[in-house]
Amino acid sequence: MKCLTGFTRTLVTGNISLTDLKTLASFGVKTRLIKLHDTIGFPLCVLVNGTVRDSDIIDVNLSTFPLLDFPIYETREPSRILYTLHGGVDRIEMTGSDRPVNDLFFGVLGGFQRRLVARSIGGFIAISEYMRKEIRRLYSPKNIFHIPNAIDVDFFFPRNRNEAIKDPSILFVGGLYPRKGAHILVREMPRIIRKYPRAALTIVGDGPLREHLILSAQKCGVGDRVKILNNLSFEALREVYWASNIFLTASYWESFCLPVYEALATGMPAVTRDCTALSELVANRDSGVLGFSSEDQIGDRISDCLDNYKELSGASRRFAENFAPNRVAELRRICYLRLLDKA
Repeated sequence: MKCLTGFTRTLVTGNISLTDLKTLASFGVKTRLIKLHDTIGFPLCVLVNGTVRDSDIIDVNLSTFPLLDFPIYETREPSRILYTLHGGVDRIEMTGSDRPVNDLFFGVLGGFQRRLVARSIGGFIAISEYMRKEIRRLYSPKNIFHIPNAIDVDFFFPRNRNEAIKDPSILFVGGLYPRKGAHILVREMPRIIRKYPRAALTIVGDGPLREHLILSAQKCGVGDRVKILNNLSFEALREVYWASNIFLTASYWESFCLPVYEALATGMPAVTRDCTALSELVANRDSGVLGFSSEDQIGDRISDCLDNYKELSGASRRFAENFAPNRVAELRRICYLRLLDKA
């Protein structure tokens, strides 16, 4: 196995947490982070930044025009290039479709692009089992590495939550877009309040549905029970997690859904739609996550959470610890070493 001296991880687009960077450094992995807007793309980054050209491993988040990347892959040790596919959520929202962008964007390029990817690069990183299946379906690449997103479980931890919960304090965190389903939660609040008169819903996020959600809450007669907050700092968001006791999302499509995992890390059970990557949480009996397939089941799942709160709360925290940065960074290190041994 090759020594990691001088080993460089370069993330060209997107973000990686500072905790991940520090943890990789503790393994002897030298990391350099380059942030460029997705629409600039990888080719320009290669032209303007020598760090990328000198890297042992190039770990690239999906760029908007990936087809432009592949001529570079063909000439630059493509077996040491990884592609992380998160699902292109922003482009899903722009098109207004509930289908993954994979079908919308990559489908236009068809088999030509898929063959080029499979022949050129060292592999793909899938952040969930669902995304692994999507990547396999679209590309049939030679390598897929399942490496989930990391959760800072030292920052998001349980605190001051009464385990004998009688009234649900419900939290949603995410973009205010149709696909995320926050409007469904507002619509369901009257039914929840009939069973739990002191129930409340806090929505954290921003997007085009914000004004609609405010008007909908007023129209449904729950304006005083629905609070909508803008995007918050990590510290303020953690306070909101601590002040709530059930995380709820009706999202129709997720490649991972980071807020669910953050909520679980604080010891908060979650109720989610049983779909896409969320189904992996629902199917795991030890995750602290309960699922619904139709929206009229949301109230029942909330009741199930309250009835089994202590058990679910403990399970949620234990499950989230599996995504601690040191564990995720170790998966990346093994992945990089595998590519170097193959190079």
